[in-house]
Amino acid sequence: MTAVVAVTMAVIRALVRLYPGRFRSRFQAEVLDSIRADIREASQRGAVATTAACARAFAETAGGLVAEHRGRLRLPRLALNDDLRDGWRSLRQSPTFTAVALVVLALGIGAGTAIFSIVDAVVLRALPFDQHDRIVAVLEHNAKRADGPTSTMPQIFLDWRDRRQSFALLAATNRQVMRARNLTGELENARCCASRASSSRCSASTRHSAGC
Repeated sequence: MTAVVAVTMAVIRALVRLYPGRFRSRFQAEVLDSIRADIREASQRGAVATTAACARAFAETAGGLVAEHRGRLRLPRLALNDDLRDGWRSLRQSPTFTAVALVVLALGIGAGTAIFSIVDAVVLRALPFDQHDRIVAVLEHNAKRADGPTSTMPQIFLDWRDRRQSFALLAATNRQVMRARNLTGELENARCCASRASSSRCSASTRHSAGC
């Protein structure tokens, strides 16, 4: 503990030397004697009290140094502790407002996180294919039917594939909904969606599955 006191006094003497000359000439000896007396008195109460006295002396000396040079260096006055204390006191005096503010803050953070996740998954994150911006869907539309695109016959797809000029590859897909069977061969109520694709679909993508 003697070493701690010696180091603290050495640091404090170094800080005092940074004070303006007028302050050192008038108060240096008095300040150092007062700090020594406080630490000596604290040492009689144990190691914890001595450590606290050393820390308090260092903080006060450093704070005084900043205050002395604030005008010359134009340092901003920090009132963060006072602002936090006043804010906490106001929140304790208005528990209803505090609860509403916390709920609104939580909802805002949750909504912002959800929106960013959706935008990241849909817009920002690229598809798992090379040159995904060149992938398009070719659909067949029957003018006599108003229910949108219809299924394409296999022969029509083969004609498209053989006569293509604007596309490097053409692949056919077919989505199906199937019912699963258990180990005994009986149909289960569970349904699963699957897609069948032609071989060119696998060569166009970067993810190869076992069925390709």
